[in-house]
Amino acid sequence: MLRRLALIIFLYIPFCFASNYKNEFAFVNKTYGKDLARSLNLYKTWEKYYEGTSPFYVVMPQKDFNEFQSAFNKSLEDHRIKKLPNLVTDEEVLKDCGEDVNKVMSMRGWEEQQVIKMCFSQTKIANQYLTLDSDMYFKKPFNNSVFYAENGKLKIWLNKVSALSGGILSVDAPMYQASIDISKLLKVRNSWQHFILGYATWDSDILSKLFRYAGHANRGIDKFSKMIGSVPYEMQWYGMYINEFFPDRLIIMDSNTFHGYGKYACVKYRINKYYFKSHNQSIAIMMNSKDSVGNSSTIEDYCRFRLIG
Repeated sequence: MLRRLALIIFLYIPFCFASNYKNEFAFVNKTYGKDLARSLNLYKTWEKYYEGTSPFYVVMPQKDFNEFQSAFNKSLEDHRIKKLPNLVTDEEVLKDCGEDVNKVMSMRGWEEQQVIKMCFSQTKIANQYLTLDSDMYFKKPFNNSVFYAENGKLKIWLNKVSALSGGILSVDAPMYQASIDISKLLKVRNSWQHFILGYATWDSDILSKLFRYAGHANRGIDKFSKMIGSVPYEMQWYGMYINEFFPDRLIIMDSNTFHGYGKYACVKYRINKYYFKSHNQSIAIMMNSKDSVGNSSTIEDYCRFRLIG
């Protein structure tokens, strides 16, 4: 009984005094120098269509900071944007997160990106935030209400797919194994549900709880980098933790995530038809990796799109 009480105090009581965030909501684009043009395009469409007051943050490695700063300043001078976004470096985010900066920056790019997305919760910049890939753009007016249900709960755009019954997307072997591995590391039941990528809305308090819980449940997993180093699926960690401990706090939405499955997925599941149905309802779309303006013309290209809304 005393051990259980101690666990509750250790995991939860500190957060009663740790909700002092600079913003209630924010948009976060984790990017790199090679994607500067895409980040600029993303920001311009966000500025054009966003009808709200939440800030936009661009996070990049320190070595790329000056290039981003110059490019955005030039866009402001040329009247292509109305105001500057907030620029933050990976190194700043990692320091706020208590991570070993050099170790994380030496990880594979896609793994380091996952760590940054999770670590942003520790900066106290935003209570809740939406992470955006650079090869994405907004396409119609929206405000923060699209991210919340009528009862005020934050929506999370994730594909919740059952490994037993299947779904729009089939679960591959690595994702199936990830579910098993994470359930063991977190010492939670494996619900056989898989949270596949997607544009997630993150809750900083819940991520902080995950951070502390993982360290308590498994002493070797006491950093976000160690979570990703063990099982490199940030949405799987987040989704399984929420599903276990906070199923009523957030609302999981179908993200209509089409990626990584190529032409086969389009043919087998006819996602191209589903895409057209979703297209008119979404507020944002992911562009083809070969297309700088978001145009696409083939079935193969449709498979590369991801939608919000």
